[in-house]
Amino acid sequence: MATACLHIENHAHRLALGALLAAGGHRAVEGPAEVVICDDPVQARRFARQAPTLLLAAASEIPEAVEAMRAGVFGYLFVPFQPGEAVLMVARAAASGKTSGVEST
Repeated sequence: MATACLHIENHAHRLALGALLAAGGHRAVEGPAEVVICDDPVQARRFARQAPTLLLAAASEIPEAVEAMRAGVFGYLFVPFQPGEAVLMVARAAASGKTSGVEST
C-alpha cells in the first residue's frame, strides 16, 4: 500500500489517523512519502505543489477544503473520521501518479 507523511497538529487526530491507515495497510512515515496529510489549508496548498495532499476538514471547514482543492490539493478527509475514508483517499491520492519528496517538518 502507500506511505503517508502526517503534518497534523492535533495529537489525537494524528494518532487516530495513523492507526486507521495502519489497519488499512498504509504506513504513516516521518520522511518522504507518497501522500501528505495535513490539517492546515495553507500548508496543504504548499505541499500540493510537491505531492498529492489531503486536508483534514470538519463540516464547518468544507468550503475552505473545496477552495484548497481548487488550488491543487488532492482532496480532504472529513473529521470526525469516517470508516474506510482515509484508507480509500490515501490509495487514490497515491495512485494519482504525482511523485513526492515531502518530508516531515
